[in-house]
Amino acid sequence: MKAPAPRRFAAQFLMALLVFAVGLASSAPVGTSFTYQGTLADAGGPASGLWDLRVTLYDDAAGGAAIAGPLSFDDVTISDGRVTLDLDFGTVFDGGDRWLLIEVREGASSGGYTAMVPRQRLRSTPNSAHAAEADSAVVADHAPTAGDADTLDGEHGAHYLAWSNHVGVPAGLDDGDDDTLAGLSCAAGEVPVWGGSAWECGPDLGAPYTDIVVVGPVGDAAANGAALLAAMSSISTPASSDEARLLLIEPGLYDLGSSDLQTKEWVDVAGAGQNTTVLTSTICVPSPSTLGATVVVVQNSELRDLTALNTCATIDEFGLAVQTVSSDEPARVTRVTAKATVGVGVNLAYGVKNGSDGGVLEDVTAEASGADDHNVAFYSHGDDAVLIDCVGAASGGDFTYGLRIPSSVNEYHTGVRRGSFIATGPNYTVGIDIGKASAKLRHVAASGGRSVDISCNDGSRTVDISYLTATGPIGVSNPTGSMAVTIDQSRVVATGATVIAGAGSNVRIAASQLWGGAVSGTPTCAGVWTGNWVFYTDTCP
Repeated sequence: MKAPAPRRFAAQFLMALLVFAVGLASSAPVGTSFTYQGTLADAGGPASGLWDLRVTLYDDAAGGAAIAGPLSFDDVTISDGRVTLDLDFGTVFDGGDRWLLIEVREGASSGGYTAMVPRQRLRSTPNSAHAAEADSAVVADHAPTAGDADTLDGEHGAHYLAWSNHVGVPAGLDDGDDDTLAGLSCAAGEVPVWGGSAWECGPDLGAPYTDIVVVGPVGDAAANGAALLAAMSSISTPASSDEARLLLIEPGLYDLGSSDLQTKEWVDVAGAGQNTTVLTSTICVPSPSTLGATVVVVQNSELRDLTALNTCATIDEFGLAVQTVSSDEPARVTRVTAKATVGVGVNLAYGVKNGSDGGVLEDVTAEASGADDHNVAFYSHGDDAVLIDCVGAASGGDFTYGLRIPSSVNEYHTGVRRGSFIATGPNYTVGIDIGKASAKLRHVAASGGRSVDISCNDGSRTVDISYLTATGPIGVSNPTGSMAVTIDQSRVVATGATVIAGAGSNVRIAASQLWGGAVSGTPTCAGVWTGNWVFYTDTCP
């Protein structure tokens, strides 16, 4: 068959904007193929039908060397002159200029091709100058990822190894040293610590526990309580502080029934926060000296960050929320709310009963109510005990105490730093009661029928009070004692006697305001004001 005579063609070609089949968010290689689009005119009008095309890649607009190709496409259907081809010349784009030579003939023809001139220059798209990822780019001025670029922003990698070529270096890294601790030699049990101007060796105060046991809600409150008791039982008692352990209680309500949760030596118990982790029990004991409370804290252990509630309802018995054991070794209670809200007929309710020598109660809120006989928010008979930032409130019963440091044949030393203790009830109410004990009160508020009641006939005991705010019918009472009592920089407000100095006592008041009734007995005053600011230099109002 004779081939048709050559015909005149005109072509215009446009590169596609969307070149790669792989999206920019993909981590896969983008490949080497791209899409080519153009238009073909035949005898002054748009070409249609079947056409053969041949495409060759050159390195120059005219002449030059063929880089790749030709790629042949037979019987391509063209409609209204539109041409679309997928071209793949392989890895031939290195950033240099490239041109396409496109040749066409009718699909039914077996004759020669007609070249479309001029050649079509390839712009930046196939060269991927702005690719999302360029793992092997020769030049990658704007690539977000350039894993193996020869240059970055026109500079070779060696340029960026020098600190002087970096900008925005944080202070402390640009001072010329290597910021390492290689020259510091610490002994066993020590770690590098910052001493304010240089690194030095200090004790390792890292994780204090060798094991942490976590217990959380498993069902209703009773099931949770049983799980908690089982968790404590599963912990073996450490031999020393080097093996200290922690029982961590997640948020929830844990009902222990008539049982108590007793800590173990060198085993701390921590909740998720007051009123967030709540332990409750109905446990009762036959006497206040019997061991038993919702939570019992033994020596060398700490209770913290939870609420303990006791609701003892057995007539003639006693209910305690938190109890520390009598021991020469200290126990600690921190950030705890302790409530003993007992039933009618119960003899005594203690919020917190501390028997630990050297025991520390810090940021503890204690409440006691409901007992017929005694309701005591805080009861502390441990020697050298201290209460810090504690709040106690007790109500009801025949005897009610915000804080009670009891009378005893032993000499107790108790310190109170910042606290508030309130007692309300129909009968004998005392904000702070100090028996046969030495005590030191600092920044304390006390309220009750007697704000502060000091009763001791042993002159070897001393009570020092500073920054006391006392309100009630009686301010500070020392009716029978012979101990030395000092009240300094305080404000005592009373409807009756502001200060009562018992027979034979040694009560001294200085730099204080006595608002209300006059003093009783023969205390010594120096620099005292009355409620209406009458000043007494060396006598008492």
